[in-house]
Amino acid sequence: MEYMDGYTLIKEIRKNEQLKNIPIIAITEKDEASQADAIAAGADYFISRPMDSDALRLETYRIMGQDSGRKELIHKDFLLQSIPGAVIVYKMNKGTLEVLTCSRGLSIITGWEAEELCQHFGDERYRMIHPSDQKAFDKMIKKIVRTKARAELTYRGYKKDGSVTWLLFQGQYAGEEDGCPIIEGMILNVSNDSVMYQSILDQSTALVTVVDTDSFEVLYANQAAKDTVGKNPGQYIGNICYKYIFGLDKPCAHCIVNQTKKDVFVAPKQEFKGRYYQQTFRRMLWHGKEAIMEFTNDITDEEEKMELIERQKNMQDSILDTIPAGIMVFKFVDNTIKIVSVNRSICEMMGMDKEKALGDADTNITSLTHPDDIQIVLDAAGKLKVPGAYVEYEYRHFYRSRNDYV
Repeated sequence: MEYMDGYTLIKEIRKNEQLKNIPIIAITEKDEASQADAIAAGADYFISRPMDSDALRLETYRIMGQDSGRKELIHKDFLLQSIPGAVIVYKMNKGTLEVLTCSRGLSIITGWEAEELCQHFGDERYRMIHPSDQKAFDKMIKKIVRTKARAELTYRGYKKDGSVTWLLFQGQYAGEEDGCPIIEGMILNVSNDSVMYQSILDQSTALVTVVDTDSFEVLYANQAAKDTVGKNPGQYIGNICYKYIFGLDKPCAHCIVNQTKKDVFVAPKQEFKGRYYQQTFRRMLWHGKEAIMEFTNDITDEEEKMELIERQKNMQDSILDTIPAGIMVFKFVDNTIKIVSVNRSICEMMGMDKEKALGDADTNITSLTHPDDIQIVLDAAGKLKVPGAYVEYEYRHFYRSRNDYV
């Protein structure tokens, strides 16, 4: 029609009272957008170019020769192919799972064509489902057949190129065909839901791994894990963590994956390849699986600083212990005088045990001072709050070994 494209022509036909019920076949380009526009305009079916006139005529006769339910079937088929994800129909035949039909969404998600799945699923299914999830998948299918109810499972599927993707299957019982149970299902790609989350984890300087609580299988490892352990993060997936990373026959002694029910647990520091690490374990669901997320921080630098401080303190203590005069360092805590450091001479002079004097709440100065002299001690010590101040005072101190004041 002059001044009218194909889509507009279809719409005009559908508006016409005399013509609106005639079947319309649109000849479209191969792209899905053109096909969708044709159906949306009111076409009952489409045939993609290129197609010669004889083939077009035969196809038209074939379509026109179908029953009156063809139009409804065509629309249903188009909707089926347009749904995000993949619609799939299984048949359980003598314990073997077959694919009756599948929408083109499967190809978008996994790269497997619907025809390949229908023809080779029986032989190829274990090349399409991750080994660790095959039992769970079979168990779910059997549950649907047994209970005739809905069920779902998040599992790992292999794309045609061999890479792994997380898939969500939602299925239901749909009756029988020739005495064989039929299961209808929807397959959705859920890997994309965690792409941003995983990209954040990949930027973390902490080593982050996610481990299955039942099998100790590594479900995820970030870039820091690769840099530290020296193995590609992708190679972690599917391997047992303690075997693959540490070369052990059983879980690490410090591992708490199956040793605690706490939601969050902090493990003692560990040494690995000459460096020190602190681990925090957090229970979580990872793509529907019960798992432990392990955050491992390299604390070697902090540990070295603490060791240096400890060495310096020990050196100071050694020097102080050689001085014959009694020396004490104290601080004010809630109106009491708390001992921070003492040397051997003052402990001998005051009848104190050096280890107890440091950090023992019962050995602060005021608790060992005669009750009548506590205020004298507090007033004198209070003057020392001024930088450079000097005080001198006498008081009665309890000498434990003598059970008397000196």
